[in-house]
Amino acid sequence: MDLIGKIGESVRHMSHAIDSIMRVTTLTRAPVKIEEIDLSYLAEHIAREVAARYTEKPVKFFAEQGIIVRADERLVTVVIESLIDNAYKVASTNGNAEISFGMTEVNGKPTYWVKDNGPGFPP
Repeated sequence: MDLIGKIGESVRHMSHAIDSIMRVTTLTRAPVKIEEIDLSYLAEHIAREVAARYTEKPVKFFAEQGIIVRADERLVTVVIESLIDNAYKVASTNGNAEISFGMTEVNGKPTYWVKDNGPGFPP
């Protein structure tokens, strides 16, 4: 990648980071609105939006179906978008990049996750 390409990529990442900060600032001023949300659908929708920003890296996205929660959709959207965007950044570059979203129980409580097949961190 040439210098101009690197600069362009850095500008896109910075712009996205600033947008995220602005959204969080706006969210913290609004009242929390708890409602029923289909997290599976939301994660798929967000993954399509994020994929549009990473067209050079094809990624297979899988979402466990039927995950319904009661939460503030605006706050949950920011969290899931951040996790999926991060996963796109580090997903495998071997041509078989995969990201998944799902839920498991930990100590009797639902725990939601986003996984990718990137290099990860050693335990």
